[in-house]
Order: sequence, then structure tokens, then C-alpha cells
Amino acid sequence: MWGSKIVFASLRSEDYHGRIILDFTHVLGPNDITGIGDEGKAIVTVAKRIHAQAPGMRGVIVDGVLRDIHIADLSADNLHTINQPAAKTNKNRRQKGTRNSSRVEKRHKVTVHRHTRTTGRPCEHHIWAIGGQLHEQVRSGTDGKPTWVPLTHDRVSSRPNDDGTWRHYIHTTLRCHNQPVTFSVPLHHQPETGPQFKRGEYLRYYPPGTWQYGVLYSRCNDAESLDPEMKRDMPRLPGYGTPTQELFILGYAIRNNAVTAHRAKHPDP
Repeated sequence: MWGSKIVFASLRSEDYHGRIILDFTHVLGPNDITGIGDEGKAIVTVAKRIHAQAPGMRGVIVDGVLRDIHIADLSADNLHTINQPAAKTNKNRRQKGTRNSSRVEKRHKVTVHRHTRTTGRPCEHHIWAIGGQLHEQVRSGTDGKPTWVPLTHDRVSSRPNDDGTWRHYIHTTLRCHNQPVTFSVPLHHQPETGPQFKRGEYLRYYPPGTWQYGVLYSRCNDAESLDPEMKRDMPRLPGYGTPTQELFILGYAIRNNAVTAHRAKHPDP
């Protein structure tokens, strides 16, 4: 299929027709013409553009198109990505959706956390990232094979860098002989020591399965709703070339926002 691809950024209130379109951009291919381009790069560009005007913005809710390089780029700009990490394999995805029994998560070792027990003996714990969440690798009590215990993400702390970018750390707690052991690991930047890997492929600020992820990611449905609404009103863009097409898209966004503003002032009884 050939045609134009547009990235939209919007937010949604709890009201009927509460969508406000904030920004949009063409996904351009080679030589800055329409075609097969980097949709993730376009999303990052729009997100940063909005963030510059709205510094209270905390992140983006998007589908799986954002991968490691995009997520790390946004994280450095103090923006967090709410989406489902890509699976290692997911053979029934088309028939049963993104999360189903055939889904196998990617996993990567994050660090070995070492500490001293109250008895004075040294102890170490092998920490992995699986499906956006930290896990501890332990040995099964039945067959001795490795298994993974999920760890809670207690909080995420943020620190500014000298160059204006940001770095973030996941704080978590594990149990060692019934005693809590707390520590932190870098979220999306590479540490000075330890394994170097694509953290945006394995870790999330709010991992799937947490209540925060459930509340926030459901907002992604609005993006899916915008697409068929626009195609219903405008089955094809009545113009050729990026500038002309963007003029029609701008008109659609202005109309949408005008209706939203009107309904906010004059809600239905």
C-alpha cells in the first residue's frame, strides 16, 4: 500500500467528544518525501515539540511502534513511554491480540545486586528485566532450574545531567531471608559499570500489569478512534504533496478542537 502517513498527538478529557488534537506531522521517507519512513522518529519529534511548550508533560501513551532508541531519547528529555514492550515471540497475536498465552517475553540480565546479610555473610541476587519489569532469578525448589520472581517497582527517581538531559532510576525491593533489601537500577540510560543493553526494549516506568499501566494505556484507544473518524469524514486526502495535505489535516484538527471547545461550554443536558 502507498500513501501518506500522519502522526497525531492528542489528549482526551472525560467528556463526550473531549479530544483535543495538539500536533501532527507527516511520516516522511527518504529525501523527505512521503513513503516508508520512521514513524517512531516522527512521534519523538512531535512529543518533544509539545514538551517544549508544555513542560508539565510527563510522557506519551502509544502502541508498540516506539522501540529502544525512541524510548531512550524521550527518557533523556524527561518523558516516559507507556506501552507494551515488544515480545520475543507471539505467534497468536493476530488472532488473540497482543497479550495471549502464546506470548513469550524478551528477557535480559540487568545486574547482580550484592549486599551483606545481618550475619556478616556476603550475598548476591541476579536481577533480570522481563516484559518491562524487574525480576529476581532464583532456583526452583523442585528441580533446581532457574525461575524468575517479579519485583515491585516502588518508585522512579529522576536526576538532571549537566547537558540538560535526564536520567532515571527504578527503586525496588527484594526479600533475602525474610529481610527487605532495597536498591535501584538505571531505567533507560546506560550505567558506567554492568551489562550494556537496549533498556528501552526490556524496562518500563510503569510495567504492564501495574494499575498505573492499566489506567494510562487504556487512553491509547482514543488514537485508534481518531483514525476511523478521520477516514469516515475524509476517505482520501484531496490534495497532493506534503504542504497541501497538511493544510487539509490542519483544517480537520481545527474543526475537531472547535467542536470540543463548543461542547465543553455547552454540554448536552
